[in-house]
Amino acid sequence: MSLPRTLKEGFGWLNASRTTSARLSAAALLAPALKRLELGEDAAVTLGTRPTPVRLALIIVGVATTALVTAAAGPIGFIALAAPQLVRRIARTPGVSLLASAAMGAFLLASAHLVSLFIAQVYRPVPVGLITVCVGGTYLIWLLMRETHKRYGGDR
Repeated sequence: MSLPRTLKEGFGWLNASRTTSARLSAAALLAPALKRLELGEDAAVTLGTRPTPVRLALIIVGVATTALVTAAAGPIGFIALAAPQLVRRIARTPGVSLLASAAMGAFLLASAHLVSLFIAQVYRPVPVGLITVCVGGTYLIWLLMRETHKRYGGDR
């Protein structure tokens, strides 16, 4: 009786992996258009990009990919906010690279998972989302304080 259920789960994973690869392929195909949109709408049009359909496609792919990841891993807070900022500071670039941000997000999530496993061995299980919120939230608060101090200077 467990064999048909196992086969159904296997086919479900196969279908999910197909849709995942389709979404990632769509994101990779849209990355150059996203770079052109970062230059501004007029420059993007001059370079041959139609902003409205590209924005719509980017929103659809982003929402679908986020829904897939959230369905698989649960809500993981602050990864999407902290990863691009960390990449900008490490690479010292003015813009944000999509691939580098994705790699940093994967690294942060894997690190949070390892910390979660370590805490579970020592104390009790802790959700990965709690670790990402604590670390990512602390980093973003520090970043806001640093940028405010840099912009306005002095003690306020």
